[in-house]
Amino acid sequence: MATQHQLHVVMFPWIAHGHITPFLEVTKRPLSYEFRISFVSTPLYIAWIKKRIAPGIELIELPLPSVDGPPVGVESTVGLSEIGGKDLIPLLFQALDLCEQTFATLLKLLSPDLVIHDTTLYWTPLVAAKLGIPTINFTVISMTSMSFIIGQQRHGLPEISTSSDLSSVIINNRLLEAQSLLPLCPNKQHGICQGLSFMDRLCVSVEESWATVCNTCLELEGKFMDYFQRSTG
Repeated sequence: MATQHQLHVVMFPWIAHGHITPFLEVTKRPLSYEFRISFVSTPLYIAWIKKRIAPGIELIELPLPSVDGPPVGVESTVGLSEIGGKDLIPLLFQALDLCEQTFATLLKLLSPDLVIHDTTLYWTPLVAAKLGIPTINFTVISMTSMSFIIGQQRHGLPEISTSSDLSSVIINNRLLEAQSLLPLCPNKQHGICQGLSFMDRLCVSVEESWATVCNTCLELEGKFMDYFQRSTG
């Protein structure tokens, strides 16, 4: 039962296990009992989350619009992986981007005190700001990666066109690893949706949110946390 001192927080992760799980872990922390939490995701993920969520968490379905490409009923990266369709992941970004107005309507109804959103959902802080709702950008990737992305964007490094280009700017980065990271980099040919790469989305999320939270520790990534803090002001 909600109490008068509870703050209402909306949590909105990207639709992938590796993103949703850290959000779920936050809801299980002792501090979370001081908040009323509304967890927003697609219908199929809500069904999966029900078995893993802490008691008292409100689950809210956000239907995913249909776009040409993914089969009907695919609402996550897991669904695409099962059919060998990782190349269709940009279409999931496109579909979730189409939820912007629906999410705005949802925020008006819920009227939360705070929104904690995923880095990839760059339009969330823009929508929330129009309603006077502060947002926290919760990134599930490492601070090392965050520092590289912010540095690449802020300091005008050359456009990354090939995996060899990426290998040359990341110390000890193997070519195979660079190949998997290439679609995330800012490049005219690799825009995820509407000309925005993963890096573009992350930078907007950082710049437009009230704060950025990353799951890390000083012992592991202290120097990168310091660099990120200095780079973002």
